[in-house]
Parts: sequence; structure tokens; C-alpha cells
Amino acid sequence: MACDFYEGACPVGGGSPWTKDGTKADLTLNLYARALAKQYLEDNDECFVYLSSCIGRSELPSSVLKTIKDGQVTVENLYIKKTPKDLIEEFKLNTPVFAKLCLDGLV
Repeated sequence: MACDFYEGACPVGGGSPWTKDGTKADLTLNLYARALAKQYLEDNDECFVYLSSCIGRSELPSSVLKTIKDGQVTVENLYIKKTPKDLIEEFKLNTPVFAKLCLDGLV
């Protein structure tokens, strides 16, 4: 459990939510999971995004979304077509933005 990264508690199953290398899956997938969770939380009470990666492959072998609304649990597979390069560009991880990102998080 990571309890201090995004305010409340969120399970982290591997890697580190923060790293100094923006090209690492630890960072790109944590940021992407956070962005997806924020999107799905607009219509749900709770949201969990599970993303996995495989060294040497650009596609994600597993992407699962679990949402809870009014006590009803829904689990669905996500089909994500973004490559690591797409995520690095989307979150501007190829530029020195870590200080601002660490202070403000995803806005």
C-alpha cells in the first residue's frame, strides 16, 4: 500500500511510483494509472487501475479496471493502445519537470 503518494491509500504492486528516469515503466505506468483513475472516479465512488508491463514489449500484457459505485463492483479489461513513447510524450517525461510534478502531482 502506498498511503502518502496520492492522499488516500492506493495499492502499489511493484516498482516505485517515483524515479529519476522518466523512461522507466515504474514511473510512466504509475502516472498513467493515476490519470485513468482520476478519469473513472468522476462517475464512481472508488476506482483501481491495474497495469502490468513486460520488458522488451511495448504493449501492456494486462490492463484491468475495477470500479465501485453504490456498492456495485465492476471489473473490466482495458485495451490500451499507448506505447511507452506515447506516455513519455504525454507526461513530458523527456523534459525536466520532476520538481513541479512532485510538488503538484497530476493536475
